[in-house]
Amino acid sequence: MSDICITLMVLFVVAVFYYGPRMIVTLSVCLISAYIIEFFCLKLIGQKKHEKYDYSPVITSLIMTLLLSPAVPVWIPVVGMFVALCVAKFPFGGLGCNIFNPAAVGLGFLGICWPELVFKYCEPYSDLGLFAMDFVPKDSLLHTISNGGTPGIQFMNVILGNFPGPAGATPILILVACGIYLLLRKTISFSITFTLFITSSFFALVHQRVRTGTLDSLVYETIAGILIFGTIFMASDPSTIPRTISGRLIFGVLLGAFTMLFRYFGINEFGFIYALLITNALSDFCDVYGKKLKKLFFDILNLARMKIKQFNLNE
Repeated sequence: MSDICITLMVLFVVAVFYYGPRMIVTLSVCLISAYIIEFFCLKLIGQKKHEKYDYSPVITSLIMTLLLSPAVPVWIPVVGMFVALCVAKFPFGGLGCNIFNPAAVGLGFLGICWPELVFKYCEPYSDLGLFAMDFVPKDSLLHTISNGGTPGIQFMNVILGNFPGPAGATPILILVACGIYLLLRKTISFSITFTLFITSSFFALVHQRVRTGTLDSLVYETIAGILIFGTIFMASDPSTIPRTISGRLIFGVLLGAFTMLFRYFGINEFGFIYALLITNALSDFCDVYGKKLKKLFFDILNLARMKIKQFNLNE
């Protein structure tokens, strides 16, 4: 949890740089509401105090803050935190017992109920104020691509995250650095990260929505929306993923495929969130069929070896 907290805080500092103290207000409201809700939920399940090294409220608050619009009203993340903790976490037994990613449940609920607020973005360096909503709304990169448009963003701005979108999902260079750090620390699953990226890239190449070229389609589909952020900080939640490597490979493929299908046929920019919730529900099935596919693979491999050995003897 400490690795995730450190990397999320780096992204939060970048978000404050781009959008000012409004981000600090949003995160503060998230954290206060998270710990208040946790206090009452712990009382309800008969647990006297918060576990010593449980940073999950901080992680959920950071994810909630960074995946919402920088200009979202401050009451929106409070509702999201309530749903995340009271629907997705504590009814299943609390820390480590949840089958769905709590932040994903909260964000998915917000995306369905208030899309006009959640997906109402602003330009970096906008003067948002602490509570005001006076800004010029801008379309996100994913919205532009989904409506048949061609992004007109310079490469350097893409790398640095200087374009409208969720507060913490646009600084691609920082996200990639965080992902590499977490992979080296073995905090996130390489199996899920690799297969998810390969699958989503395959869909982007087969169904090109950006008309300026194959490479542009791959790059823009990858960086648009919350795909990279979700892959790094949400896909490998240890309590919601398969236990076996083969199961995690299938999990990553399904998550990548569902994400792209939601992008192509959905009307909501949280396609990754809904894809993640579906694959969380299929986690045990991934383990079961992963073991079967692994056995089938080795059976075929052994059969091939026997055939080769028999062929060599006959010669």
